[in-house]
Amino acid sequence: MSANAPGWLDLYDYRRRVAEMYRSRERAIVAGEDPKAVWARFCAEKDALFAKHPQTALIQADRERFQGLNYFPYNPAYCVEAILEPVERPGDAAPVEAPSSGP
Repeated sequence: MSANAPGWLDLYDYRRRVAEMYRSRERAIVAGEDPKAVWARFCAEKDALFAKHPQTALIQADRERFQGLNYFPYNPAYCVEAILEPVERPGDAAPVEAPSSGP
């Protein structure tokens, strides 16, 4: 690994920033901020993370020409509010196997 390669602290920072983006978005909505403005700010923060963070999913060549992710326009008709509740599983239940895109 080169001295400039992103490491586990960069990954931790990336995950922390993503989590904070979602928390910040939720706090802004609860505080009554304009949802369309909150969405625009969230998208801008996500684009900045992709453009500049060491743990970005973009390779260097793509970073240089990156101008932002493609987003659907904000539409309140597609907003869904839900309460998520964990499903109780018996202690000896087998793990659920799910397909993945890699080995």
